[in-house]
Amino acid sequence: MAVMVALAAGGSRVPANAASRAHSDMKVRLDPGTSRIMASVQTRIWSADARRQSFQLSANAKDLSVSVDGRNTGFTFSGTTLQVDIGQQRGNRPVTIQLAYTCSFKDPVPHMPINTDNPGYGVTATIGPKGTLLLAGSGWYPAPAVDRAAYRLQVEAPAGILAVTAGRLEAHTTKDGRTLSTWIIENPVRGLALSAARYQLRTRQVGKVTAATYFTEDSSHLSDSYLEAVAHYLTLYQDLFGPYPFDKFAVVENFFPTGYDFPSYTLLGGRVLRRPFIKYTSLGHEIAHCWWGNGVTVDYSQGNWSEGLTTYVADYLYKERQSAEAALDYRRQMLRNYASLVSAANEFSLSRFVSRTGPVSKTIGYDKAAMVFHMVRRQIGDPAFWATLQGVYKQHLFKAISWDDWRRAFEAQAGVALKAFFDQWVNGAGAPKPAFKGLKVVQADSGYLISGRILQPSPFFTFPVDIVLETRQGSVTQTIQVSGKSTAFQIQAPAMPDRLIFDPDVNLWRRLYETEIPPTVNSIKGSDNVTVIVAGGLNRSDADMASMLSAALGLQQVTLVHEDAVDLDALANKDLILFGRPKRSDLLAVLPVQLKHNGRQMIINNTQYSDSADVYFCVVSGARSDQQVVALFWPNDMRHAEAVARKITHYGRYSYLVFRNGRNIAKGTWPVTESPLIHNW
Repeated sequence: MAVMVALAAGGSRVPANAASRAHSDMKVRLDPGTSRIMASVQTRIWSADARRQSFQLSANAKDLSVSVDGRNTGFTFSGTTLQVDIGQQRGNRPVTIQLAYTCSFKDPVPHMPINTDNPGYGVTATIGPKGTLLLAGSGWYPAPAVDRAAYRLQVEAPAGILAVTAGRLEAHTTKDGRTLSTWIIENPVRGLALSAARYQLRTRQVGKVTAATYFTEDSSHLSDSYLEAVAHYLTLYQDLFGPYPFDKFAVVENFFPTGYDFPSYTLLGGRVLRRPFIKYTSLGHEIAHCWWGNGVTVDYSQGNWSEGLTTYVADYLYKERQSAEAALDYRRQMLRNYASLVSAANEFSLSRFVSRTGPVSKTIGYDKAAMVFHMVRRQIGDPAFWATLQGVYKQHLFKAISWDDWRRAFEAQAGVALKAFFDQWVNGAGAPKPAFKGLKVVQADSGYLISGRILQPSPFFTFPVDIVLETRQGSVTQTIQVSGKSTAFQIQAPAMPDRLIFDPDVNLWRRLYETEIPPTVNSIKGSDNVTVIVAGGLNRSDADMASMLSAALGLQQVTLVHEDAVDLDALANKDLILFGRPKRSDLLAVLPVQLKHNGRQMIINNTQYSDSADVYFCVVSGARSDQQVVALFWPNDMRHAEAVARKITHYGRYSYLVFRNGRNIAKGTWPVTESPLIHNW
């Protein structure tokens, strides 16, 4: 239930029930020219028998003054913890604490970030002429250490600068060269973020919810299409889960390329907003977070389930509604991400995932968690799965829940025990790597009997899996319950078998074999031992671009060598990037049959590309070893290299990319033709 507040005499607000432990009336003045805020905060707190009250506030806070019920009082301020002496409280009467301070925030902003795998770029708080971003953890306001808090926030800024935060907009007003933005935050939130810039506000009503865009003038032409998309997602998710839990949903433009979700709004960089696919992918993901993560919140003691669930009911669900093949491809790609990016050395369990910090954590916290929800759905069935989500949302809105709470909810709805499942997939790390063994075919009176075993290395997983036997008279599907080192199975078929396939619909989280993973951008991103070979004829600035490409791909251990100094025998166990078109023929021996070149011309899958503005990026298996990955980055004109180098990391699933004038015009993945889990007779 939302926290209700009522207006009291003198304009202050008091809680309508005991669950609301504090209310802060905050007045903040932004000074973009000096990167400072000046704040005055009056907090009314209901706290049983406490003599001291704690707040979290930035260690940079200066000119701090504190009073309690109008009287100066003692306090200590160490690190980011402010302790205020409030004396013994009397009954249920609140204590009023008045704080005033100034603070400057100047985190450097990456206007042209090289690598975007960590969406925060280390920026927690910054105020400047281009805009303001203050995240909750930065301590820009004194966060009281109470169970629940409500807020009234007034942000004063130079005329035309609108401020946005969680909650309900009371008004944006401009007078005497200053703009005042007033927000009411009644629902319990885990900290407040604040954004401000010279926004143009546009709104659209979707039932009781206000859809809004806060875009700069350069992006204002996108507002109508974003408002339409927001309306679509609000309708979709209210039908799936229940009523939207906030008064508004706003799409807010940031002045550097972020993709944040907050209660009732998302913060997207201007360049991100202009990507045409964002409205059909990332936007829906951020809106779904208003139900999962910001509506029903996360008990982080057992890990963060919200990113996986949001991925499943947003990114994956869109593919499922598009087609069965698109959904299958999405599941397959999640397994490829895992095989390419996660190794035994960097693996960890879902119960340890808190937030995305790079490709590995994203693969576990988003992809694996999404597949866990998918496997639960298959085990208990669609009606029980979707009913559980609706029930959890209704019962736990604005409450923190854990993976264990999800387990109990699924068990109660479906009437099945799932503790072993959650222990294995959430609390445990890794994935099975099964294999067929001892396959035999025996002719019987009614047709053929096919038998064999499914083996797996330790640690042993327990899971149901479909195996499909294809014959000339049709297919036979059988579900096998796999456990331990070896699981025997038998299948009866009406005709001689042609092919046996393990999990053809990719419904199991498992570790793929090397032959099942086409070389992709993720293959090179996941490498911890890369040598970049700089082609002859490039000047020093061109060679410096090779370092930037490595940084954009997030590579940590990279060696740069010139083409003339390369000893291929010494590099047999290293992954390679050919930066620029090499002159040595032995360096070109890695090209697969799908890839041919002749000067500026590149032929990929029988399609020719030869424009002077073309840049090619391809990833292939090494000529000397299937374990080696070789990538080539070939610009026809180095003037187009930098723009493309920054973008490649976003195309992790693809084996080849072609850019023209910095825009992607072709992409694809090499076909997989072999698998130990496909047996042909």
